[in-house]
Amino acid sequence: MVIVTNMADFIQKAKKQTPKAKKMTCNRDEKIETDDWIVSNANLLAYEKQYKDSKSQNTKEFLKLVYNDAGYIKHMGKTKRGGKATNWKRDNRFICESLHKVNNIYDSLGKNKWCKSGKNDTWINEPEFRCQEITKKGTQCRRQVCEHSKTCCTQHFNLFTR
Repeated sequence: MVIVTNMADFIQKAKKQTPKAKKMTCNRDEKIETDDWIVSNANLLAYEKQYKDSKSQNTKEFLKLVYNDAGYIKHMGKTKRGGKATNWKRDNRFICESLHKVNNIYDSLGKNKWCKSGKNDTWINEPEFRCQEITKKGTQCRRQVCEHSKTCCTQHFNLFTR
């Protein structure tokens, strides 16, 4: 039986004994380039900058730059990315960290394009009779009018009945 006399010493010993778990992240800034990378980090950043400077509307232009890279052609030939990068994976893990970084850049470029176009704020089936309440953002509520009220949805109608 061990008697703890000093709590600070106990905490320090506990920290030394517990190994840190490896951080499982897809953060592309944490990928460190090694000799076995198919596409070099400098080339990837140059391709990303070149894509952003071109103001292209198609994110596949970035992938074309990667596909034409000498290292990519040497290791992968004419193999393309595929849906969800399936052609760059074996047993659900990326073949190379550089391909993982390419995928992260491609996804972020697609997301930026999607957000800027306003598609993230659209919806298909706009209700015929929309709630008339104005939200905190200053926009009209998106919900459909409920059967109890002719102007409010259930959420806003219940606010008045309380």
